[in-house]
Amino acid sequence: MTNTTPANGSYIADATTTLFNITLTEQNLNDSINITVYFKNSAAGAYTSDTLSCTGTAPNYQCSKTINLDAYVGDGSTLQFFFNTTDQAGLTGTNGTQASPLTATVDETSPVVNTLNNYNNNSWTTSTTITFGFNTTETNPDTCVLYHNASGWTANITYVHS
Repeated sequence: MTNTTPANGSYIADATTTLFNITLTEQNLNDSINITVYFKNSAAGAYTSDTLSCTGTAPNYQCSKTINLDAYVGDGSTLQFFFNTTDQAGLTGTNGTQASPLTATVDETSPVVNTLNNYNNNSWTTSTTITFGFNTTETNPDTCVLYHNASGWTANITYVHS
């Protein structure tokens, strides 16, 4: 089992429509079992399970299901999950385990750029180097793009959080 969604260590933007998806390579899939996803809030509680629906033909399958996780995780919390399947011979395959689960962080709050510093609106400078500063309200920053109208509205600089 490979190529999980959510990816391990990723972010979930909407817990009400969380897509669980996994690629399965198996010659003898037990159609009555398919793939089970187990999930829980990392802070507490027991794992809950649900069955993914698989499409494809042996040996290549895509298995998925959209699940509402609002009852399990909220903004800022971490989801723990893993996948399990059994083939017709009774052999088990997993991606993640209860002891070593995959994780995704729920981030349902949109970022806010609070201020753009260094220059006043409609100001001029003769410098050939301009540095813009900004601050945000965001727990998990990723990118901030500065748009300007020097020669039409275009993106100039993108800040990527590392």
